[in-house]
Amino acid sequence: MHKLFYNNSVAVIGVSESDDNLGKYILENLLKFGYEGEIYPVGPRGGELLGRQIHRTVDEIPGNPDVAVILKDWN
Repeated sequence: MHKLFYNNSVAVIGVSESDDNLGKYILENLLKFGYEGEIYPVGPRGGELLGRQIHRTVDEIPGNPDVAVILKDWN
């Protein structure tokens, strides 16, 4: 449980540049509230969001994030 609450890196899986994307809001909040660890946005289209590269797959993430937030588009 320690790594869950006191982690050094997080992958946010399911991120896109779309205005209504929940992953985008999670990324914004991590930055807004001063998360100091590494943040790895992941989304199949890639691109960039808030100055961060969006990795197309988790295999592109350098290293192993301590925590992953996984979002599913139900549309």
